[in-house]
Amino acid sequence: MEYKNQENSSFKWFDTKHIKNIDKLSKEEIKWLNSPSVSVFTPFSFIARGQFDLLLVFILYIIIISFSESVLKYSNTSLLSSTSWIIGIIILIALIIFSIKHLRRLVWNRGFYKTIEEYKKSEKKWNDWGIFFLIIGAISLIGQFIK
Repeated sequence: MEYKNQENSSFKWFDTKHIKNIDKLSKEEIKWLNSPSVSVFTPFSFIARGQFDLLLVFILYIIIISFSESVLKYSNTSLLSSTSWIIGIIILIALIIFSIKHLRRLVWNRGFYKTIEEYKKSEKKWNDWGIFFLIIGAISLIGQFIK
């Protein structure tokens, strides 16, 4: 994929084609920025790293699912309830995949880090914690089925 340089004044939400200061980065650094990151699973990652657009999407997702469940509770249609959960899970999986795939570049484009080295050091910590919380979440989910 061909990337364009992003000027700080032209920030775009959910952008997948721009990298801030691309002309100052090596090919390895560009490749690293486009590699997957599991730091999305770290609690408060969105707030601490300025990912308010992704945080807003997750909050809206929770509100929509909660609202649809409360509406469906009063209807006698189990098919609608099942469909609601299936659509909700598909949307959640799509959000998680998007975040894993694009989070490093999106955080870099926000401009919180002055150098790529500083960002790599910070991302290493976030990614390690993301792996930890991903494992804890997976164990909790599996534990729900082993009763």
